[in-house]
Amino acid sequence: MYAEWTLAMVNSSSIINHKEMIALIHFERLSKDHLELVLKWRTSENITKYMSTDIDYDLEKQLSWFNSINKCETSEYFIIKYKNSPIGLNSINDICNRHKHCLGGYYIGDSRFQAKLGGIIPIFTLNYIFEVKKLNKSIANIFTENSKVIEIYKRLGYREVGVFKNHIMKKDKT
Repeated sequence: MYAEWTLAMVNSSSIINHKEMIALIHFERLSKDHLELVLKWRTSENITKYMSTDIDYDLEKQLSWFNSINKCETSEYFIIKYKNSPIGLNSINDICNRHKHCLGGYYIGDSRFQAKLGGIIPIFTLNYIFEVKKLNKSIANIFTENSKVIEIYKRLGYREVGVFKNHIMKKDKT
């Protein structure tokens, strides 16, 4: 079953900015240079099983996707770097400045760092959303099967506001 949890967090002053982690983790805008690595991550089974869409390993389509997101004013994509090495992708989508909310998501493509850094990345994202973008709400849609990430988000202060049942088709299954 591919149900999605919808979790929401309202701006919270409890998000912290830890100096040591900032020195090790940083985000840089997604560029053409990253596309092949991102495509490799995105088409790996351990990542794609938790994504709303399935894509083929096709660099031309990846470039087309990249060109379209670069024109989009309501989305931002970042490469997550740890000790200056790319380890994942972070995105903020459906940014609505009028109503001050957005959707967010990330994945750690380098499996060596999924357990170590998976729970830390949202803290940086939330700081960016609330402190830099000046939004008031972050929404995350997470597959029910992705229970570890649901728990991470709940520990950060997100609360469940709904469940979409039979909402996403993956491999001809809902």
